[in-house]
Amino acid sequence: MRGCSCKGFLMLVPLYFCISLLSAFLLFLVQPMAAKAVLPVLGGAPFVWNGCMLFFQTLLLGGYLYSHTAIKHLQPRQQVKMHLGVLLVALLLFPSSFSGSGLVDAAAHPLLWLMGTLMVSIAVPFFALSATAPMIQGWFSMAGHRRSANPYFLYAASNLGSFGSLLAYLIWVEPNFNRAEQLSLLHGGFAMLAALFAVAGVRLYRNHNVRAQAVDAGKGEKIPARRILYWLTLSFVPSSLLYGVTQYISTDVASMPLLWVFPLALYLLTFVLVFADRPIGLYTCRWLHIPVATTIIFIIVAWQEYDMWLMLMHMAAFFVVTMACHGYLSQSRPAASQLTSFYLWVSFGGVLGGVFNTFVAPNIFHEITEYPLMIFLSVLVCMPLGLLKHNMLRWKAYMPAVAAIAVSVGFYLLIVRADWLAVLLHQEKGDIHAGIWVVIYELWRMVVVVMLCFGAQRLKLVNTALFIALILGAELMLVPYNTNVYLFNERNIFGVNRVFYRSYNNANYFRHGTTDHGKQSLDEAFRLNPVSYYPPLEMLFTALDIDPRTHMKPIGLMGLGVGTIACYGQKGQVMDIFEIDPLVLKIATTESLFTYMRDCPPTKNVEIGDARIGISKKPDGYYSLIIADAFTSDAVPVHLMTQEAISMYLDKVTDGGAVAIHITNRHLKLAPVVSTIARELGAYAYYYEYDPKGDPLGDYAEWTVVTRNANILQRLRQIDSGWVRLKTYDPDYLWRDDFSNILHVIRLKTNFWGLF
Repeated sequence: MRGCSCKGFLMLVPLYFCISLLSAFLLFLVQPMAAKAVLPVLGGAPFVWNGCMLFFQTLLLGGYLYSHTAIKHLQPRQQVKMHLGVLLVALLLFPSSFSGSGLVDAAAHPLLWLMGTLMVSIAVPFFALSATAPMIQGWFSMAGHRRSANPYFLYAASNLGSFGSLLAYLIWVEPNFNRAEQLSLLHGGFAMLAALFAVAGVRLYRNHNVRAQAVDAGKGEKIPARRILYWLTLSFVPSSLLYGVTQYISTDVASMPLLWVFPLALYLLTFVLVFADRPIGLYTCRWLHIPVATTIIFIIVAWQEYDMWLMLMHMAAFFVVTMACHGYLSQSRPAASQLTSFYLWVSFGGVLGGVFNTFVAPNIFHEITEYPLMIFLSVLVCMPLGLLKHNMLRWKAYMPAVAAIAVSVGFYLLIVRADWLAVLLHQEKGDIHAGIWVVIYELWRMVVVVMLCFGAQRLKLVNTALFIALILGAELMLVPYNTNVYLFNERNIFGVNRVFYRSYNNANYFRHGTTDHGKQSLDEAFRLNPVSYYPPLEMLFTALDIDPRTHMKPIGLMGLGVGTIACYGQKGQVMDIFEIDPLVLKIATTESLFTYMRDCPPTKNVEIGDARIGISKKPDGYYSLIIADAFTSDAVPVHLMTQEAISMYLDKVTDGGAVAIHITNRHLKLAPVVSTIARELGAYAYYYEYDPKGDPLGDYAEWTVVTRNANILQRLRQIDSGWVRLKTYDPDYLWRDDFSNILHVIRLKTNFWGLF
């Protein structure tokens, strides 16, 4: 240990530990900051976070490749000089804001624009951060310390820093600092990291053990291809699950860092637990079948339902499955000489999972099939190797369940799924085939649920694991037949769009994700009646039409739906409609599905792209009314409801005009947000709660109206006394482009039994 004192060795572990932890802390502080910054352009769809994760995973892979190559082919002093240079360049190029990419049109190519913006804004600092931790760990493996033979505790420290970073962002950073202040904190942390790395570099110069071992660093045994494939599989499955479960929970609440980082934090926590000195990950494998079986049941029974309890079930299954996969990764880790190679292949598997979910799955699946598919693969991957030595299936275990299955299936079809039978009974002859498949498919789903319940109870662990895999595989094979009930079913980066027919009220419905976004009666007498959430708008149109300042002025509509709102306009009136999803325009203008766009009287100009950007290009005072009705499933595009956004809307309407904001949401109470912003802007905010009162085509809705015209409330109350003025003012509700507190608006009440 020449050249390195005992005291120096005592300080070595804390120094390297701090660098690993701090670099990862800063690394995962960047991600939610950058993702939130691009929301005002991309509309808040779940693909924004998935696209950001893919970008950052790819850069992480690049950082690992850089550190792996440097350690294998450069002398320690060369490594120190090179990486210190990279850190200094990154410090100089550290962004003061997240600038957009002007080379790509965000509306035409949203994913390319996202990647370009992230590349211009944050790529160099992120790359430098991603390479720091593996390089430090590589140095430690050659330091001659008593723990150098097993340096993976530093990997656990790195992931602990990442996990702590996400929690800090949610609890401390986002609620208390705007974006400029957040970047200042990040810049200070980056400077501190560069200083610590310089100290570590100086110590490396003096450590003869590192210089001696560096010569042979690239001469380790070649890793077998079979082992590399095993690492790729064990990292690919959890990564794909991370993307899938994130898309699931962010589709129906909001595109907010709170919901994005929760699954990512659990994902990182599993690395901390399985790579610790006393790993616990593999102990969870024996209980793998319990959350997996439960989640599969919920996927089968209530795949298109959303509830907070259901979200927690998915999170629990995701955590256990990820823990099991990463536990096997930890168990198969190589010697310290192959440390950077191991990190490189694990990172590459993670990138493959992101590529699969972001680019491949939306183009080959009409549904979010990749998510249950990865659960299926996780069961296969995590099954014990001795499974084939056991008796695979014990059919006698199911004999007591035969009566229960028959009763359950009958109850399920006749009571719970009576609407499907109604569809079948009212089908035309040409559609009987599709209706029969619906009944068969629903029958199969119920059999699966009952068999899983009995199987988990009666079978041994290994048999249960295989049984779950086989049942889910069969379920996935039958999924395509369920699409036969849809008149339209397509998917793109914004989610899944469906149109289906309901015979009991003779109407076509449009559904995005899990939420209906419009419907139209097929009865000729009611075909052009604006239904669903929109009857309150009729009162607003009437109130504005009285004022000569707003009579027949253009109207701005944010979110097309099926074109229902167009029927409130008048002949000769212009309605500018802004829609970010091209598939929605395709649905609304397909006359075999909906005819509002064809038959309603106004002149309709449709623009594909983000509504806020489109409206901002209009001159001040151009519109009499702006209607914000833009949702992704039930998720709120937060950037459309900030102080800056609503202030801009008010500038674009006439003095007597108004801004109507649709705030119906299962999970968020948004009226106080609108009220607080209105009072901050010196405007008035009015609220109306619409109860359809038995109307089969009506939907419960909440609407707010923001205006500087005090006479509008009086006119609205003359039409309906249900209109009230909002007076709430609370800084926690004051959403801005660089600040929003979603914790303050979450509805805590939830209906567990409503899942079924």
